[in-house]
Amino acid sequence: MFDLSFKDILALIPSFVYKRLALILTFQVAGLIIGVLLAVLVLGNNCPVCNTKYKWYKKIPILPFIFFFAKCKNCKTRMSVIYLLFPIFTSLSWGLAVRMFWSKSIVYTVAVLILVSICLCIFFNGIKAKPNDRRYLFALILPAVITAFFDVDIEVSLLFHFLALFMAFLLFLNISLISGKIKKINKVNFFDPIFAGSIGFSLGWEKFLFSLICTVVCIIIALPIIKLKKSCKSLSYGITPFLSIGYIVSLLFGTGIIEYCIERLI
Repeated sequence: MFDLSFKDILALIPSFVYKRLALILTFQVAGLIIGVLLAVLVLGNNCPVCNTKYKWYKKIPILPFIFFFAKCKNCKTRMSVIYLLFPIFTSLSWGLAVRMFWSKSIVYTVAVLILVSICLCIFFNGIKAKPNDRRYLFALILPAVITAFFDVDIEVSLLFHFLALFMAFLLFLNISLISGKIKKINKVNFFDPIFAGSIGFSLGWEKFLFSLICTVVCIIIALPIIKLKKSCKSLSYGITPFLSIGYIVSLLFGTGIIEYCIERLI
């Protein structure tokens, strides 16, 4: 009665499932390739010690680290693990975004893919203790605006997106001013307030508050690591790297978690 062959089981699966899986896998592979290119953009294509150019196959994710090829051929310095993590995170994020949003809005999904990639650039740029590149900010503004107008998660008036923009900008402007006084820096860093304002407008006030919670959690987790590893200077350029991770988590999972919490409270 239950003697079904593997082909019979496959026949029971609807054809749209195959198409969905093929779509997700395609974007995951694309995300892997884009992640490699962005890792080179963030870290450079040369060894930081002797400036020797890395071979192309050493930047292919996983393989170099499995076969221990992830070293400079000249000075034998190990390549940064970011060359491995960047493509993996990009691939997973792209696959999740396509799975969750593609059927609702293709425009929104593409904007989320761009935002995830830019935020990963900002995060890994901060991990390497580099000053925030304004090119990332300019590249982020347009897709952030698109996600506000094509928001598929929570039905919120556009007015609340503008409210979140001003709330986020003023909050991080005050943080920047306070940190400037503590460090006795006269020049205000406007990167964090503008970045936060873009995030606020993109998410709306509910998901923006959730992204702040995620940011605080990331900072709490990172602080012991930073203290143990004194060479890590991620906080030297503000909390933007951690805010970018909070933004990614909120984009992908914010609505589901918020709705779950509301159901539990009610």
